[in-house]
Formats: sequence, C-alpha cells, structure tokens
Amino acid sequence: MVGSKCGLSAGVLGVALSLSRAVAAESTRSRAELTTLLDSGNVLNGAAAEPPLWEALGSLRSGKENRARLTLAGSDAGYWPGVRTSAVLRLELGLAGLGEGRAPTLRDASSAIGATFQTGLGELSFRAYPFDTDYVRLGYLHALDWGGTQTAPRESAFLSRTSGAPGLLLAMSTPRIALFSGLKWATLDAAAAGSRRRWGVFGGGSFDLAPVLRAELGLGYFQRSPGFIEGASLRLLWHRGAPEPEVAAEPFRPPSFRDDVSLLEAASPLGLALALEGTALLIRAQQRELAPAAALYGSARGRVFAGHAVLSWRSLAFVLRNDARFSSQDVASPGTAQQAELAAWLGGSLTLPPLHLVPSLEVGARLPASLRTASALPGVTQSWVAVGAAGLEPLPLAASRLPSIAARLALRWQLSTALGTSFAFDYERNPNRARLATFGATTLRVFDVPDTLVALGSVQARW
Repeated sequence: MVGSKCGLSAGVLGVALSLSRAVAAESTRSRAELTTLLDSGNVLNGAAAEPPLWEALGSLRSGKENRARLTLAGSDAGYWPGVRTSAVLRLELGLAGLGEGRAPTLRDASSAIGATFQTGLGELSFRAYPFDTDYVRLGYLHALDWGGTQTAPRESAFLSRTSGAPGLLLAMSTPRIALFSGLKWATLDAAAAGSRRRWGVFGGGSFDLAPVLRAELGLGYFQRSPGFIEGASLRLLWHRGAPEPEVAAEPFRPPSFRDDVSLLEAASPLGLALALEGTALLIRAQQRELAPAAALYGSARGRVFAGHAVLSWRSLAFVLRNDARFSSQDVASPGTAQQAELAAWLGGSLTLPPLHLVPSLEVGARLPASLRTASALPGVTQSWVAVGAAGLEPLPLAASRLPSIAARLALRWQLSTALGTSFAFDYERNPNRARLATFGATTLRVFDVPDTLVALGSVQARW
C-alpha cells in the first residue's frame, strides 16, 4: 500500500512520500480510470435524492461519478547519490454534463513536481504544487478533514477563490518518525477588501509508539476574508496487517484520503485497524468560535469477509466551517441553541472468488446538526438543519430535527482486473425534508415526502 511505511497525522506527509514512492519503482507510469454511471433518479417521487451519508463523510469523492481520471508519473535518478526527481500530473474530467449539452469540467487533482534526498538520518522530500493543493489536507476521515481548497462542495479553507491554490510541501521521514510542513496560497475575487492574496501554513508529524500503535498530529492556520481558521487534528491508530481503517463503501470503493493521491481504487490489505480521531478548530470572523469534531472508526478484512464501522460527532460550527454564508456570529449569537451532528454507519461485503462477485450492504443513520432560534411568533421556536451544500434549511415552525436513515444493497461483478460492473439500490428516509405550501393567502413551510429510492448501474475501467 502506498504510504503505508509511515503514516502521518494529517495525511499530508503521505501525499509527499507516496508521490515519490509511486514513481520510484519505474521511471514512467500511467494510470487511467473511466466510469460510466446510469442513475434512475428517485423512483418513488419527484424529490431529489441526496448522496448517502457514507459518501459525504467517508471519502473525498464517491467514486460513482461519470468521470475520467488520468495520472501520469515519472521519476529519474539525480546527478548526486541519493537524489531522485519526480513529477506527477493528475487530472479529473467530469463527464456528467456531456449528454445535456454542457461542457466537461476539467480539474487538476494536485499535480506536483519535486525531489527526494536520501540521507543518513532518513528521507527528505520537497514538493511543489503549481496548480492546486486540494488533496493536501489535514485530517484523515473526510468527515474531519480540513485545509482543502475546492470551493464547489464548500471545502475550501479560504472560503472563496478565483483560481487554484498552489503550494509547497517539505517532509522528512525516518523508520519511526515522520515530520512535514507546508505552505499554500489562494487569490480571492476582486471584491475582497485589502490584499487579494491569502496564505495558509500547516505542519505536523507521525510517531510510532509501538509496532501496532501510532500517534499522528497536524496543525494549521489559514487566512480568510474576514478572519482566519486555525486548529489541530490528532489521531491514535491501532493496526494489525492493514495500515489504517478502510471505510470505502462498495461497490464503487473510492480510495481513502491518504491513498487518493496515487491510487484510483481502494487498496485491500488483510487485517484489522481502529482509529480515534479528533479535530478542534478556532474560527474567527466577527468573533471567535470553537468548532470541535471527533470520530471512532475501524475495519476488518479477511479473504472472504470485509466490514467497517464509523461513529462520528461534529459540532454545528465545524459542519459550517467552510460556508461563507454563515459566520461565527450567526451560530453563536444570543438566543440561539446549537445542536451537534451525530452519525453512524456500518458496512460489510463478501468476496466470492470463483464468480468474482462482491455483494455488499451499507446501513447508516444521521441526526443532523441544527440551530434553534426564536421565530416571528411569540413562544414558538424555529429549527434550521445543516444539509450540506444547501447550508441551513428551515424546518416547519415548532418542529425539531429528526434522524435520517439510509441503506445500500449492491453487487459488484469484476469481469477482469481492469473492468468491473456494479449494481446498487440506495434507499433514504429523511424526515427533515421541507417545502413551502400555499393555503389560501397563507404560505407555510411543511414537511415534504421523506423517502427516496435510487437504482444505480455502473461500469468502471481502470488500466
């Protein structure tokens, strides 16, 4: 597994080391992925289907998009002993809009150039990211990572920007200790007050406390307009066989955060792994707001059975940390009550080698983060639930948040090492869906149909 020799607190050093190791075995290497997805839409009613919670919390991407991914990597020995240079070009081409007459979307996936120096104390590596550093983040589980730069899903630590966010990364590793430090910057839009350039600095390390126990720490500070965000991520990891928990959901199985920089699919090492991860952020806009989050997650994989489980807790301020529409003053103003998000999911699969079939089941539940405020009616409260890209959505007057449940039944059929086809059914019941309804001259917010059922078919080629 790429980067498994020395894990690190925020995954950032794994990015640098995996880039160098991925190309060390051969001077040139190329990988590509093409995914074709057939989505039925919600077959129960006209309500739009939301991504299952394990896609939003477990990985940087769901793995089921109509998308082409390309990785070109090369390395060469330097003129001095112990020196090796490398370059990786990583591109993602979104193809979902081609059938609707829209142009495909091209995105750099943290391409990099750099050099590695082998010294008597260990390995020293330097990486430059000329286009973007979205894949260089702090944290491991996607539910808890931060410091990214992608603005579309509201994951940019800089809140907004007009172009990519380049950066630099310096890392050093020994057999038991790994350290890293980095810098990234972004250019804001012309309406930003003062300088349009914003900076972010980060660093941390990984420490092997025992052969099966590792501690990982990451620290970061990012400028915003206005204010800043700073904080720390800490993870304690116990592992036997597997280098870290594998929480990728079948049948699409996107790679984990650390492996996504060099792999197109999740690795499958046999073994057990359990991690306890926590993040504490301090967000400054008009005032300071503490935004904590934590998760306990683990996985087990044998030759036939594989399973994983995740339990996460995230404060409302953490859920909204990268949403420019809300400030710390909004969620911490007098007369408001914040409620944290609680989420859990459990997944399992069977690998049937003679038929190359992998049936799987995912089930999960989430109690969304919410904000309770006074309404225009005396004595009646208004609840607002955090629903991802939509931000805060109001519920009907006097209503409180309710837990949602989701399930996926899937089957992956691997036709060859390069080509596989998948079928899945996603069901979700979200009782927090609401809409506006007109009753005579009065318009009120009422609950909408809570159930969605989606049938999915996918063909994925990786070569």
